Amino acid sequence: MKKGEGTTLAGVIAIDKPEGPTSHDIVRRVRRAMQTRRVGHCGTLDPLATGLLLVCVGRLTRLSAWLTGADKKYTARFRLGGTSDTADAQGQITAVDGPVPTREQLEEAIAQWQGVIEQVPPSHSAIKVDGVRSYKRARRQEVVELPARTVTVSRFDVDEYEYPLVDVSVDCSKGTYIRALARDVGEILECGAYVEALRRTRIGAVDVAEAVELDEIDALAAEEIGDGNSRLWVDPVEALSDRMPALRIDVDGARDFTRGRMVETTASAGEVAVCFGDELLGIGRVDGEQLHAVKVMAEPTP
Repeated sequence: MKKGEGTTLAGVIAIDKPEGPTSHDIVRRVRRAMQTRRVGHCGTLDPLATGLLLVCVGRLTRLSAWLTGADKKYTARFRLGGTSDTADAQGQITAVDGPVPTREQLEEAIAQWQGVIEQVPPSHSAIKVDGVRSYKRARRQEVVELPARTVTVSRFDVDEYEYPLVDVSVDCSKGTYIRALARDVGEILECGAYVEALRRTRIGAVDVAEAVELDEIDALAAEEIGDGNSRLWVDPVEALSDRMPALRIDVDGARDFTRGRMVETTASAGEVAVCFGDELLGIGRVDGEQLHAVKVMAEPTP
């Protein structure tokens, strides 16, 4: 989404994160490549995890709240027969001498964590407790008690099972911890469980198949800064399409919207992705045949 001469690069990049780096490591890499500090990611992936990480650049960092709030899809591998203080394979593993569940028992346990559920996040998480990240307190051996949060798990399927390994697919809302699902299923089965591998395959309307590899970022960014390279970006309007419809307005409407003025419209009430041509101007809300700006992401239209 490179703009005219003299303007700053802005857009959304879909990156297929490899195992190892943190989400903030990816942000630092993009900052260096794009030569700007105005970069942020839309939903943390643990170092163990791979898959889709959306990174916003420039003024489209204003879009991060909407993309972070989108539903997610994951594939994961659970290992039964043990627990982990981090609920994944990177923590301190303790063997559990418990029963070997049948597939039927496994599916019954998983069924208890589908739908709208109350989930206690892992103590090793980025949630802040009195201003300090929970994982930092846990590493200091402090007792961390996080309150349960309401999340929605719309799909939680067993794809393959051969003890002690379980391959699952999960569709869920923002804030759902796959590590917590593994932990809680293991508790029901009385054999323990933790995440051995995790991959995020989708955020909202964006699929990991659209993502670029991390090792491509430097070269693609250099091309974009030079002559422009649309392969670097995903379409932000399409990325929002599962959360809100697009509303295209004319030049007079664009001029008013980007200046925070009301625009008359016959569109249905609710949030909309406001566009002029193919450009995302921002997020608006339609109420009573009036379009109001919620967040403007484009420069004022001349």
